[in-house]
Amino acid sequence: MSAFEDRAALAAPDEPASPSSGDYPSAPARGVAADHTALEAELQKRMRQLTEAQAVARLGHWELDIASGRLDWSDETFRIFERSREDFVPTDASFHAAIHPDDRALVDAAYGSSLAGQRQYQVVHRIVTPDGRIKWVEERCTHFFAAGGAPLRSLGTVQDVTERVLIEQERRRWAAVYENSLEGVMITDPALRIVDVNRAFTQISGYSREELLGREPSMRKSDRHDGAFFAALSEALHTQGRWQGEVWNRRKDGRVLPEWISVSAVTDDAGTLLNYVCVVTDISALKDSESRLEYLATHDALTGLPNRALITDRLRHAFRRAQRRQDPLAALFVDLDGFKAINDTLGHAVGDRLLVAVGERLCARMRRSDTVGRLGGDEFLVVLEELRTRQDVARLAAGLIDDMTRAFAIDGHELYVGASIGIALCPGDAASAEEMVRNADTAMYRAKEEGKSTFAFYDAEMTSSARRRLTLEGRLRQAMAGNAFQLLFQPKVSLRDGRIRAAEALIRWHDPELGHVPPDQFIPVAEANGLILAIGEWVLRESCRALARLRAAGCDMHHVAVNVSALQIQRGQLFDLVQQVLAECGLAPQDLEIEVTESLLIHHPEQAARVLGALRESGVRLALDDFGTGWSSLGSLKRFPFSALKIDRDFVAGIGTDPNDEAIVRAVVAMGQNLQLEVVAEGVECAAHVEFARALGCDYVQGYHFSPPVGLERLEELLRAPLVSGRDGAAGRPAVCHAPVETRSPR
Repeated sequence: MSAFEDRAALAAPDEPASPSSGDYPSAPARGVAADHTALEAELQKRMRQLTEAQAVARLGHWELDIASGRLDWSDETFRIFERSREDFVPTDASFHAAIHPDDRALVDAAYGSSLAGQRQYQVVHRIVTPDGRIKWVEERCTHFFAAGGAPLRSLGTVQDVTERVLIEQERRRWAAVYENSLEGVMITDPALRIVDVNRAFTQISGYSREELLGREPSMRKSDRHDGAFFAALSEALHTQGRWQGEVWNRRKDGRVLPEWISVSAVTDDAGTLLNYVCVVTDISALKDSESRLEYLATHDALTGLPNRALITDRLRHAFRRAQRRQDPLAALFVDLDGFKAINDTLGHAVGDRLLVAVGERLCARMRRSDTVGRLGGDEFLVVLEELRTRQDVARLAAGLIDDMTRAFAIDGHELYVGASIGIALCPGDAASAEEMVRNADTAMYRAKEEGKSTFAFYDAEMTSSARRRLTLEGRLRQAMAGNAFQLLFQPKVSLRDGRIRAAEALIRWHDPELGHVPPDQFIPVAEANGLILAIGEWVLRESCRALARLRAAGCDMHHVAVNVSALQIQRGQLFDLVQQVLAECGLAPQDLEIEVTESLLIHHPEQAARVLGALRESGVRLALDDFGTGWSSLGSLKRFPFSALKIDRDFVAGIGTDPNDEAIVRAVVAMGQNLQLEVVAEGVECAAHVEFARALGCDYVQGYHFSPPVGLERLEELLRAPLVSGRDGAAGRPAVCHAPVETRSPR
């Protein structure tokens, strides 16, 4: 039940109605007949005037008889509610239905409260027109009560205030936007006196609203702009009515900050200037971001050194100065030795901190005229100006190398790296700054080839060598795609029975354009560009397939030996690949021997220990190749689970001519026997080598005395050929012996 429906219950039904002071007066009782016509006309005239006035004011009236529930509406009330007297009967219920559903409780509460408190009723609420539109109305009414306090009737007005409400709502929205905007707003009068500011402006300027009102915006002027700047601003406002741009203004605390200002002139319909509205944005954070982005665009994010773009640009300027003044200039291309092993073993976080320390150490040796930049990875570029002689450059390069060889203390680790440095000079070595960098890079590779941790000056011959390297890389990719490699096998002869019991797989490459390319030329290139992974997989798979074919043909060969590269160990996928290939070829793990060099173990010890340990545990044989040529051969034997070691050919070659070599071979064989390892003598070239190895107790020998590396078919022939043996069991050459098919070459 609504408050309107409950009104009749408040009236006393048995109490006579007593007119209050607010009741309509009754018509005069006497003299009516004579003046009735004139009075009626005057009354109709005033009713028309009242109706017209209500229409103009959009003000209707209504009367509710509380006891009977009768509700009377004026014509204007019907117009406001957009109902007609013919189709709509105003009742308590029909009025209630016309109110917006969300406002019905509000109206009921307001009317009930005013009635109970005997005070005037006033409320603004929404109504819904028959076509679904929403209008706002304001209702007011006065209540009339009997002498005993019972409510008799309510007399009220209703006014269409839709336009007013919408304007007010819009004003409030704009006021909220104004006050809560993140942009500062300042309003001045035509004389440029501040009349209002929002909260954001006070935060930007540091002044309170009270401190700003009545003052001029120039109070915040800094010394960053001259009079011409403000004259142009004023001219734009007068001629165009607006201006925007960047202005440096002073805060109350004295700090100067950049602001983006947009000023507009506000005029009335006649064009009279009323106000200036200034919108202010603090762009100091944007400026900081721009500076940071500019810095990051020119500096290495990790080390803070100039990046490739900036260091190259500085070299370009230095190159032009050197040409103009005929002053010497040097570019040093610095590449770290051994960094990748540290990065792979200890992680990128340690590697990054090491690079930062390297950059700091490089800068520590520089003069004010020198520049150090990071090109990327573990490569740095040093630009040296104000030089006197070539020896000055050499001394500085040697000093940098010494600096790099000292230990770096990183996260509790004592780390060691080296540096290979290539040097290009101007004038003489290049026609541009970019060419200086390329030539210094080329010289750096020469330093790497000369043993690392050294420096090399560029010469023209290096360029042709670099071009050959690029050509070699391109042809190598084509060879890999076209399966242009050949696999040869060098037999390993057992000294126990004089028979070929194993073979070492060796890759060979004959290019249509380059001719025969030795492995020591193309293998380093393949390792540098990552092709060694595909090449290594091909060698492994083809070697195992060859052993499977020989077994199927009835040949008795115990195992095949395959060399692996450092990159195959580093990537950590060698174990899975070996298991896959063995399964494909139907071979057992002991049918395969993996040969590794000591240099691989030195540079990647942790990864090598994990991979090789897993292979040995699975049953795969492991051989340490070129034993005795490394830095810590004994340590390698202790740390890694080898099943065999191979005596380097350089020591075997000295048998019969060099007592020191003979002593080394004796010691190695004895060591291998004590460690229960098979011992293989490489590079056996003559019968004296065989006899010496046999007398010491070597297990296997391989070399040109028996056979050079041969193809699979020739290997099968050798496996089937009878061997000539003495009464003491010494192995001789195979009965079928041919001259070597090629000269010795490294693997």
